[in-house]
Amino acid sequence: MQTGHWRFATFCAVGYLLVGVPCGFAQDAAIPPAKYLGPTRCADCHNIPNPLRFRDFVLQNESGKFLAEDKHAQAYERLSGELGQAMLKRLAIPDINQARQCLSCHSGWQSHEKEKPPHFEFGVTCESCHGPSSNWDTPHSEPPWRLKTPADKLKLGLVNVRSPVARAEQCFSCHIGNVEQGKVITHEMYAAGHPPLPSIEIESFVDQMPAHWRYLPEKGPFESRAEYIKLNYPEHPHDPGLDLPRTRSAVVGGLVALRESLELFASQAKPDNPHWPELALFDCQACHHDLRSPSWRQQRDVQFAPGRPTLPEWPFALVNVSLRQIAGDDEAQFTKLTAEFAAQRQQLYAAIQKQPFGDKQAATRAIEFVKWLEPHIETLSTSRFDKTAATRSILELSTLGPKEFPDFHSARQRVWALGIIQRERDIPYPTWPAEEPKTTAAARRAAEAANIALFEKWRDDEFAPQRQAWADRWKVQQPKFELPLLLPAGQKKIIEQDLPQSLQAISNYDAAAFKTLLEKLKAAAN
Repeated sequence: MQTGHWRFATFCAVGYLLVGVPCGFAQDAAIPPAKYLGPTRCADCHNIPNPLRFRDFVLQNESGKFLAEDKHAQAYERLSGELGQAMLKRLAIPDINQARQCLSCHSGWQSHEKEKPPHFEFGVTCESCHGPSSNWDTPHSEPPWRLKTPADKLKLGLVNVRSPVARAEQCFSCHIGNVEQGKVITHEMYAAGHPPLPSIEIESFVDQMPAHWRYLPEKGPFESRAEYIKLNYPEHPHDPGLDLPRTRSAVVGGLVALRESLELFASQAKPDNPHWPELALFDCQACHHDLRSPSWRQQRDVQFAPGRPTLPEWPFALVNVSLRQIAGDDEAQFTKLTAEFAAQRQQLYAAIQKQPFGDKQAATRAIEFVKWLEPHIETLSTSRFDKTAATRSILELSTLGPKEFPDFHSARQRVWALGIIQRERDIPYPTWPAEEPKTTAAARRAAEAANIALFEKWRDDEFAPQRQAWADRWKVQQPKFELPLLLPAGQKKIIEQDLPQSLQAISNYDAAAFKTLLEKLKAAAN
């Protein structure tokens, strides 16, 4: 099932290096198994700028910003809060520090690891995403590290989060689920009080964490830039600094989200699984929705049997825009790809609808679907994402068929991606001065400071206001209808306190009103 290049690379990084599973790609006989060192090592260089180090490549405030602003840093802390303690009691968990089912996501303690990561009480930290750092902590701090390929870095345990596929896999392992890593949320956990996992569009989540890094076009000139790009972006026939990385991530992430959802379903829906069916894998609103007449649900051109629980629909929401990117302006290829996708989806739905929660073929159909997705993900990840591609994506996301009525989560998935892509298309990245040879450290410092100031001004004066304006336009468009795009991000907002409002928005969702708004947006898309 895990046959793609990116999936293989990621598996090697977090499989062998964390678990000891043999994998020639990720392990060299001379390299010891990677170990966690804890976030304190990262904070030594990434908390506040070091005057003895240059900041042209990284700002050196990444760890400090993450710990002070990102909700992930509170992941373990939330377990000891009022809701966390109530859940432990309801689930009869005597000691949270031994509860792998909780710490797998809240502290990065995966099911195949004997010991918890050091400093696990800091929650989700640097190594949770970047990989255990014992083999790369010291060498990655020096400029020659930039002249290593992602494969070389992977051998040392560093996960290539600059790859949109690898990064999406890391994020989705918790935000969708991953059985191999022990990251699975159950219906029992939901019933005990765990907030429902929302749909996830990766760049919209990044927007609101907020990001503690800069994308390549957000960096000014830096040492060995040309060599770095040649080695780290070999699939790009052009300068990736001229590409639209967030559009790439949004479109690629949409296809990866579907693959991860299908793999989670397939791994759970095996006929010999005594715990099947796992209700958490099905669409919550299939059962938990208000009964209304007339209902937009009955107007849809659905592919599944009425009244039967089905899979969540949001992972399918961005597939067409991904296929459009692969096909470009070749309508015949796009028609072929969408027909193949529809056939895969129909076969899966048919297996799921033969009986409640699916027959014995449901898991097999999900695996076949994943095999179909794999080569398209690889093709997609290496394609060109320029402004023309962005406009094409905007038009595709804004188009709905006559009987296509997305549910709340699918609608929000579309609008999240639209916001990311349209903003990146319409707000130019900073224009950097031509790089000139620096004869002294003082000259390099001056150029570095000017470039950082230029980036910060762009972020504060252009990017941030546009992001807020995009969210505001969807707030109140119809009576009682709201499509909230802002998450309870940051460390001051508590998810469970925001939950009543979020659930009310789902209840008030009007699919027909959403279609009308989307049509207006499409008219202005060009």
